[in-house]
Amino acid sequence: MKKVLIPEKDVKIINDAAMQELTASHMYRNLSAQCKCLGLFGASKFFDTESQSEISHYKQHEEFMNDRGLCITSPQIES
Repeated sequence: MKKVLIPEKDVKIINDAAMQELTASHMYRNLSAQCKCLGLFGASKFFDTESQSEISHYKQHEEFMNDRGLCITSPQIES
């Protein structure tokens, strides 16, 4: 196991940033679905692409943490 050299406060910042990426992804997915219902297919495709981009950003945070022997915390999603 690798020795963790990242201060706890920085780990929290990284976890918070990852949570923001997931939140943005969910928001864009919702906007994509709403646009599709309204027949705004171009806008729907745009928001779908943005959602996928945010997931990609989340994965970068996750890989960064895993490469340093840490696990990223999964945010709790409110019902």
